[in-house]
Formats: sequence, C-alpha cells, structure tokens
Amino acid sequence: MSRARGTQIGNGVSRDVRQRVYGTPVDGVTASPSLASRLDAWGWRVDGVCTDAADDGAAWFAQDGSLASRAARRACRSCPVQRVCLASALWFGEEYGIWGGTTPEQREAMTTRLLRGESLDGVVRWGIDEDRDATA
Repeated sequence: MSRARGTQIGNGVSRDVRQRVYGTPVDGVTASPSLASRLDAWGWRVDGVCTDAADDGAAWFAQDGSLASRAARRACRSCPVQRVCLASALWFGEEYGIWGGTTPEQREAMTTRLLRGESLDGVVRWGIDEDRDATA
C-alpha cells in the first residue's frame, strides 16, 4: 500500500512522492504461498546471525564498502535464514542496510526483476547465487 503526498523539494517547488506504509509488501511482487506466509511471520529473525552480533547489528547498517559492512555480508553467507532475510527485504522494500548478504544497490537490481514479473522465489535464488559468484 502506498500513498501520495506533496513534498517540498526546494525553492517553493513540490512534487508527489509515493510513500509505502512500513510492513506492507511492495505492489506487484509475487511470491509462492509458502514464502509469503513465512514473510508475514517475523519469527525467522531470531535465527539470524545478526541477532547475536556484538555491535547490536550496527555493522549491517555501516557505510557500504566499509570493513564492518563487508564483515556483515560475509556473516550473512553462513546464516541459516539468508534466503528468507533477502526475500523479506525485497518483499517489504528495505532501502537501507545489509539484508540477506546484499547491499541496497544489489536489491535495487533485484527489485527491477520483480517488477518485470519474476517471482520473488526465483529472484532470491538468482540474487544469492549471483552474489556468491561475484565474491568467489
């Protein structure tokens, strides 16, 4: 669900900005019923490697390319919920931080695929495989 609102952008100029309500899936993204059901329940998060992070998860929101950010991405590769984490980030349109081992820029490319009609399940598989190939 999104809503338009007028936003001032300087010099008296305003434009409509689409704002999604947090926790609402991105319009047009499709997922298998089993994945959609899992994404609606947040319990999977307690199994994430990031929940045990000594820095309270700050590395997952560190500046892209920093040592902390790279360490977070490496940790995600061994995380038992990496796929569902990435799926959640794409499903809910997470714009910031490392999710499922991916950066916001990587997720933007995946979102483009989703909005062209590819299923969330397939894009998540592709995104994780693509990331592993790039870092191998």
